[in-house]
Amino acid sequence: MDYLARAREVVPGVSQTLSKAPSMFVEGAYPVFLERGRGCRVWDVDGNEYVDYVMSLAAVTLGYAHPAIDEAVRRQLERGSLFSLPHPLEVEVSERLTRLIPCAQMVRFLKTGSEGNSAAVRVARAATGRDVIVYCGYSGWHDWYAVTTPRSKGIPKDFAQFVVPFTYNDLSSLEAALEEHRGRVAAVIMEPVLLDAPTPGFLAEVRDAAHRHGALLIFDEIVSGFRWAIGGAQEYFGVAPDLAVFGKGIANGLPLAAVVGRRDLMREFEEIFVSSTFGGDTLALAACRATLEEYGRRPVIAHLWKIGQRFQEGFAAVAGRLGVAARSRRRAGGRTGRRAPPRQTLSRGLSPLMSGALRLVFVVERKNYYRVIGPVVDAALRRGWAVECWHDWAQPRWGTKASEFPDAVPTFRWGAPKVIAYRGEELAQRLNAMPPDAVVALGRRPAALADRVRWIALQYMTSLVNPLGPEGLLGCDRVAGYSRFWLEQALRHFKESGTLSADGVAAEQEITRRFAVVGVPELDQVETIEPKAVRERFGLPPDRPIVVYLPYPVKSNPPTFWLRHVYAPTSRVRRGLAVLAALRLGYWQHVVSDWNDRRLVAALRAFCDANDALLVVKSRLKDPVPRYTAAQADLMLYDPSHYPATILELLSVASLCVHFFSSAVYESVFLGVPSLCLAPAPDDMGLSPAWSRGLFNVEEGGSYNVPGASYFMSLPQVFEALPRAALEDFPMDPMTRTRFVATFLGFDDTRSSERFLDLVEARSECA
Repeated sequence: MDYLARAREVVPGVSQTLSKAPSMFVEGAYPVFLERGRGCRVWDVDGNEYVDYVMSLAAVTLGYAHPAIDEAVRRQLERGSLFSLPHPLEVEVSERLTRLIPCAQMVRFLKTGSEGNSAAVRVARAATGRDVIVYCGYSGWHDWYAVTTPRSKGIPKDFAQFVVPFTYNDLSSLEAALEEHRGRVAAVIMEPVLLDAPTPGFLAEVRDAAHRHGALLIFDEIVSGFRWAIGGAQEYFGVAPDLAVFGKGIANGLPLAAVVGRRDLMREFEEIFVSSTFGGDTLALAACRATLEEYGRRPVIAHLWKIGQRFQEGFAAVAGRLGVAARSRRRAGGRTGRRAPPRQTLSRGLSPLMSGALRLVFVVERKNYYRVIGPVVDAALRRGWAVECWHDWAQPRWGTKASEFPDAVPTFRWGAPKVIAYRGEELAQRLNAMPPDAVVALGRRPAALADRVRWIALQYMTSLVNPLGPEGLLGCDRVAGYSRFWLEQALRHFKESGTLSADGVAAEQEITRRFAVVGVPELDQVETIEPKAVRERFGLPPDRPIVVYLPYPVKSNPPTFWLRHVYAPTSRVRRGLAVLAALRLGYWQHVVSDWNDRRLVAALRAFCDANDALLVVKSRLKDPVPRYTAAQADLMLYDPSHYPATILELLSVASLCVHFFSSAVYESVFLGVPSLCLAPAPDDMGLSPAWSRGLFNVEEGGSYNVPGASYFMSLPQVFEALPRAALEDFPMDPMTRTRFVATFLGFDDTRSSERFLDLVEARSECA
């Protein structure tokens, strides 16, 4: 049968897909119609057999007529393919994708990649209130993009003013486009991998540039998803966008696309109009679920890389024999050096590419360390590494830190580490005797530790300055930090305090060389916290806003005059006499106005009552909550759990977090919860000038004063204004949150543990 002649009579362009039309191939050398396929082989209508490297334009990653996918579709077909209400598969597949794709917190299904990109663009415009889209790569056939192509006939020409191109691997062209349309760009949308891989750092620079201009970053992962890595190029290169679109390989050839992204942005789907009768098609969703299961059972990604390499080498050999100049494109060049195919982390157990499990030792001086290292331990267990947690039993069993004695281990999701007890200075001796592949610690390298033992420090808030300091940082093989902000703050502190060595420039360069940005592994556990379950476990009603309050740490902070004699809730007469006796008349207004801790808690209670909010007080055992505070609270907690961390569980259900210069500002904003810092004067808190200038201040742009994410009130404001304030006075702006996270936390995803383990696995120049 002459299908070509018949098609020309009834099918415009012969094909439903431009890229499959005869005009896109060498006429006479390629078949025109394929009839069937199995595995990597296809047969045309004349019975000729071929090995197919195109694989339906990259939509079929497991092979044609894959038995597991076909069986899943058949089973679902017997139950029905489309219904009048949502189907459970929509929830189940969404949950799986959020666990696999770095940026995915919510998922919306459509049928094609073009639809997905158009939906993502609409979300970006809705979220930012802007119109211009800056793009790079192919984004489908819908009007917003197709107006830029030679096939723009039928599209209003005015659409073109809202779409601006930039050049791949050319940051200056992006900066120029953003600058030309300053304040009008809603999003930068791009294919993260084109014919060539991104140059080192390019994708991160694109993200940073977009965020500096208040724009979102959208990755079109329709081709790169489920091919470069399960989670796409964003997983492979370690750069998470705000939104992403997946398609093609997501369901091994059945029509399905997914828009994924940050929760606050994906909520825009509830306000905009994006609706598809076939979005919940159960056959494609069943195929997607089966596809993900196959990725978990087999080393699919590794095989794709292997076949791709074979094709490149074979093509080069043929070209060489024919004397034709040729080079392969789209090689993995996004990170320094040649990179092996990424691991598959979908299933439990060992990576199929690992030749042997790494032995990793975590130094645990106090059990609250698990709040910081817990996600990394879990991620290492998931990789199948030999994980050991070494507990220091020389730590105090009495005093303020007795509650943190390391006599317990949390439950991990991916197995159990080996727990080893040691005492203080035994650490170096025992590690020297049997060196692991790496030691992970929050503190300094022991002086007696042999050079051959790799010591990798994991930042915990201000630990770069204390306990590490310049000598401690230089003693580490690598230092894994949150973001460049913290490195710059530490170096500035060292200079101002004079703690750098005589050769300060060389030391600064060496510290910088050893520092690697991985994000905040502690925040990875957020993805495992279910807010509804948290409310149920703590007896919190589902319909009441919650204010989380972290009281002033009276016991553990320096006992300044202000704390002991002014802020302490003793009698007004006693406080007044103390101020007069010490001639500290600057505090007289505090005494007269009765500005003390008891009244502050009463003001916070009044604020909660005015907003029909519950007051949840969270403290640490070393800082006992006063009775008057406990009496005002609806719920009072210390630390029933370090992993998952109680503070993160509470913030997952909070509407506002109130504190005194607490590190909770970072956790709060990451979870999309506004932060309110109650700000005593630095001298009153006993802060050194270097600390108050560098970090613990309320200067605009510092972490405690970023309107739209973090707010502050001086103590006089708290007593006067807070009782009359509304929760709406402390809004969370999505774009401000994005900039905050990029500045202070490095990455807006829950993949920091994986980045840290990649750092451990790599043999750096410092090792």
